[in-house]
Amino acid sequence: MSSNLDNALDNLLKTSEMESIQKLSPRDRKADWLPGVTWQGEEGVVTTQPMEGDNAPDWSGVLRMWGLDPEHFAVVEPVLFNVWGDTLGVLNRQWKGKVIRKGKQEVADIEALIQDIKKHKPRERKPITGGASLVVCASDWQTGKRDGDGLKGLVGRWLQAVDDVEFRVKELKKIGRPIDSITVLCLGDLVEGCDGHYDIQTFTVEVDRRDQVKIARRLLRDALIRWSKVVPNITVAAIGGNHGENRKNGKAFTTLNDNDDVALVESVAEIFQANPEAYGHIRFAIPTDELSLTLEVNGKILGITHGHLARVSGSPPNSRASIHRRL
Repeated sequence: MSSNLDNALDNLLKTSEMESIQKLSPRDRKADWLPGVTWQGEEGVVTTQPMEGDNAPDWSGVLRMWGLDPEHFAVVEPVLFNVWGDTLGVLNRQWKGKVIRKGKQEVADIEALIQDIKKHKPRERKPITGGASLVVCASDWQTGKRDGDGLKGLVGRWLQAVDDVEFRVKELKKIGRPIDSITVLCLGDLVEGCDGHYDIQTFTVEVDRRDQVKIARRLLRDALIRWSKVVPNITVAAIGGNHGENRKNGKAFTTLNDNDDVALVESVAEIFQANPEAYGHIRFAIPTDELSLTLEVNGKILGITHGHLARVSGSPPNSRASIHRRL
């Protein structure tokens, strides 16, 4: 009796009282639409890559994918939808829609353009007036450091720079640029030092401290002699770097004033000041116990300091108020 009741209950619970029909296997479909854009005259068809989701795509993004700016192109109805395989799968849908150009396309008037070209006359250029200064930066020579091509490489590059600056001044004057001065910014680390900046420094320098200063001083001196012959005025400004510091146990232990980068520029200044008739047009801005400096050049304020003061935030440590030179 119980068995019959079970069978009756099963029959009552069937989805259909008719014999069940075997389910058909899903139709094997694939992405048979070629993704991209095709054009026929002023209209085209844009087709997406296989994608997932039931919602229509962001057509602006689709247009950009195929190199069309949504500001000038739009997708309009009707749009078609293609799906294949498991409807719960991913990357099994494609969308296709008509793409048109927005607004009326202007056609260039070629003949008018040709006539404009024929009628063109050279514009009269007004001569450039007023002075200008060519700024030359001398920074991080680290004279005596063996790394790379060492001392010979440094000397060779600076001598080439001396030639290049002279050539550039003459070139600018030739094309009517009013270069009437050179501003040389000595931005620190002109010498390498011998100890206290990194491990094994003492064993990797090519020359001692005295020769480092001597070479850097003479490189700067000879450059100024050359450049003094091509411009009526030269300004030299200097600031100290960390490699110029007088250090003990890896720390600067005297004053901000005690720095080879500034001292060697000071020596060069005294050399030229001893002969004012020949070099009176070379002037120097040299700080005393300062780590930053500003100077006025042709009405513009230039500020200099060395990178070892840079911090992510806050004020540079151990810095004083900058001094200003009006030259």
